[in-house]
Amino acid sequence: MPLNVIILVGLPGSGKSTFSQALINQRSDDMGSRKACENSMRTCLKSNYNVIVDRCNFDVSQRETWLKIAKQYDASVYCVVLTASSDECSNRISYRVNHPTGVEGKNGIAILRRFMKNYQPPTSASPEGFQRLIYLSPSPATVCSQERVDRVLRDLGILEPVNPVVTPEEVSNNVAQIGIKRDQGEESKETDSSQDFKETNVNEKEPTETSGNQGEQVV
Repeated sequence: MPLNVIILVGLPGSGKSTFSQALINQRSDDMGSRKACENSMRTCLKSNYNVIVDRCNFDVSQRETWLKIAKQYDASVYCVVLTASSDECSNRISYRVNHPTGVEGKNGIAILRRFMKNYQPPTSASPEGFQRLIYLSPSPATVCSQERVDRVLRDLGILEPVNPVVTPEEVSNNVAQIGIKRDQGEESKETDSSQDFKETNVNEKEPTETSGNQGEQVV
């Protein structure tokens, strides 16, 4: 069974981390640099884990890094673009308190505005090498449901419409520390089939107005 990599794309406050945390059901620690994030992705793929990259990935060059790494391991790469508007992102950021990235309040809104100037999401006309590209509209819910996660995975073609039921004992045998290895079998929706993804993210500086490709912050 091939490995799968999901690249999230979206403005700060668009719901990337909400989706990724629902997918993996356990958040990994943020890495301190982009290089650490790249190394973590290689380690996960080498260990036969699926990967979800939770970053803004705001332009082609940011996304190209992950595509190249995935290709080294013959992984299928998918993209989910979160389409929350700048106004909705701004509203969410204004209500954040003690956010792990520090993107909150007035300072967070200023960061959002800088990202907006450099934001270039992929399009169906220019898919950049993704096997499938989908757009995820914002949800009023503060928590991403398992049903929503499964629907996205089905739309991407990762999760089959119907899956065999497995017992809790079988599931526990397949669970590693932060996910399920692909060589140990698929799980059904009833048993939280999305747990086999391991999250890769990193805390970096936000882009500047003069150089949109220099860095990115997990927001």
